[in-house]
Amino acid sequence: MRAVIMAGGKGMRLRPYTNVLPKPLIPLSKKQPILEIIIKQLCYHGFKRVTLTLNYGSDLIISYFGDGSRFGINIDYILEEESFGTAGSLSLFTDLKEPFLLMNADILTDLDYSEFYEQHIRSDAVATVMLYHHQMQIDFGIIQSDDNGLVTDYVEKPITSHLISSGIYVFDPYIVNVIPKKRMDMPELIQKLLAEKKKVMSHIHLGEWIDIGTLPQFEKADKIFTEKEELFLKDANLGKLITKKVRV
Repeated sequence: MRAVIMAGGKGMRLRPYTNVLPKPLIPLSKKQPILEIIIKQLCYHGFKRVTLTLNYGSDLIISYFGDGSRFGINIDYILEEESFGTAGSLSLFTDLKEPFLLMNADILTDLDYSEFYEQHIRSDAVATVMLYHHQMQIDFGIIQSDDNGLVTDYVEKPITSHLISSGIYVFDPYIVNVIPKKRMDMPELIQKLLAEKKKVMSHIHLGEWIDIGTLPQFEKADKIFTEKEELFLKDANLGKLITKKVRV
């Protein structure tokens, strides 16, 4: 199984940290970079190859991960001379011949990647999107009224829940044919597939998921990883058993 990780962003919302390090190399719990955690998880779940798409801080990332041998996985790189967005970099690939996992490099999750991949294979879809229930608090009181202006309800700062895209996908190699060699973000790609009546599936993850895109989110992820490290990084011997069960 193969994974593609988009790791080329500048991480503007994580400054000043990203003035020194590219976002994928920022450590959690002062131990290891978020991208290292992701790569170890993928290795645990039986993935054999990871391709990193890079732009900002590419030299540092390549120097840190090398060919992946010390992690037990093959790592190679695609360098973007300019930002191609969250989907456009796939147009630079010439060797995507089988279904592949695609994800951002700043996600802390306990997702079962192998099961997610296998679900996509069973679905016969061209794409599967991982979804997550995200709660949002509205900072104002919400008033409901009828057509005559009569107030019928008042809810102070309600919390709403929405299914959001998590930044984790499995795609069939078909999608490379529909991506132009220019900037394209993921919503545009999914909308294009839907417009072409292609089968796009979803998978709702009920466990942990944090997008480390802002300083508050980084602090939250750092706290959760410190408290629950064993939830995200399983025992290596168990990983060997799982590898035998999943599609390779």
